[in-house]
Amino acid sequence: MRTEPRRTGHCQLAVASALLPGLVFVACHPSLETSPHCQRRGLVARSVTVDTGFEGAAVEVMRIAGNLVQLCLLPDGGGRHPKPKTETGPSSGGRHPGQWFYFRASELTKGELYQFQLDVSGARAWRSYKGYEVCTSYTGHHWCRCLGTLYDSGARILLWNVTAEASSCFFAYFEPYGLGQLESLLREAADAGAERRTMGRTTDGRSIDALCFPPGLLQTGREPAGEPTVVWITCRQHAAETQASFFAEGVVQSVLSEPLPLSLAIVLVPNMNPDGSARGHTRENAQGVDLNREWRPKADYSQNGRSPEVSAVQAAMLDTGVDVHLDVHGDEAADSAYSYPGLPRFRAPDHVAQLFDELEEELHSRSGGFYMPRPGSGSARTAAFWTGTQFGALSLTLEMPYKDSEPTKACSKSCRRLGSIAVDAIRSLGPRLGRFRRSRTRP
Repeated sequence: MRTEPRRTGHCQLAVASALLPGLVFVACHPSLETSPHCQRRGLVARSVTVDTGFEGAAVEVMRIAGNLVQLCLLPDGGGRHPKPKTETGPSSGGRHPGQWFYFRASELTKGELYQFQLDVSGARAWRSYKGYEVCTSYTGHHWCRCLGTLYDSGARILLWNVTAEASSCFFAYFEPYGLGQLESLLREAADAGAERRTMGRTTDGRSIDALCFPPGLLQTGREPAGEPTVVWITCRQHAAETQASFFAEGVVQSVLSEPLPLSLAIVLVPNMNPDGSARGHTRENAQGVDLNREWRPKADYSQNGRSPEVSAVQAAMLDTGVDVHLDVHGDEAADSAYSYPGLPRFRAPDHVAQLFDELEEELHSRSGGFYMPRPGSGSARTAAFWTGTQFGALSLTLEMPYKDSEPTKACSKSCRRLGSIAVDAIRSLGPRLGRFRRSRTRP
């Protein structure tokens, strides 16, 4: 989708806000673009276009006036937010509010200053933009932050300025992670000895893939003795939380860099929501469902197509059993990575609570400040709650930040590193985990 600026019937001059002193934004009617009057005064500028016609892109253009680009968030599934978010609660009705944005600004003039204004009043967590900086890239591969991003909490507008270094530039809420990158990761792991298993299909027909790393992977001449500890790592139930896919890359890097113990097997799902990822959703799948609210005990949504992703993963988990489960996400408001147990502490067995504390301490000590322990517990409809109750597993939800605050440095590199650290931390807990398996059979 290419969005052209909305033009008026006469030449408009709009002086920028105090954020851009002295900068004049210009938009001319087509009939005036060849006017000698406008040309002599330098009032004709090449029009900026905003492109969203590619995988994962999502934003709506409200107005383009010369070098000023005004945008707003889209709810999952497209359309407008039915009601603005209020001081007391989220917007109601319609699809889930959006938080994710990703677009390309084209036809920029190198060396010129541009301002982008994003209306985030419909966001599910609009307060979280304080301290946040937009991600940007000229290539779509190497990303950095727009330093000086400002958030007007009163108007609920996110503002950032860019002096163009090329004719086009990408902007996103966090570094995107496309389905092509996912396929490359799956192939890399499979070539190294992992089993690539398709557990099911999404509404849009995409495969729901897992990587199964058998015990003793990369070891030769040795066979496992007894049943191994089975660790499940599920990533990106919410499409916009691309941190989780980078985390999955770190898991693969760690597993392939050092042989797995004979007592440990890992099952990794790098992206549970490929449909939402391709559509540019924040949380939903293709059916408009938040997958991490679909893990109700004994619920089966496979028949009506509501959440085939959850049904497929649940069936696979019941087949393998689960001793440890990490469900990996991103948190809009967080300043550091953290986790909380799938079961509230008053419901969790003492040995599970003790293991959670040990794993949390390992993550904190190894991460250099990126992971910080904090209290909390999840919903009864989440994945970690389901595996905790179903298997008596050590289950937890792990969250990573969108913000690039010191010392967290939230970026793809830090998320990969935490994925690698998580595998090392699980290794350090050793065979003790295997004692806590409760059941491998379908209830």
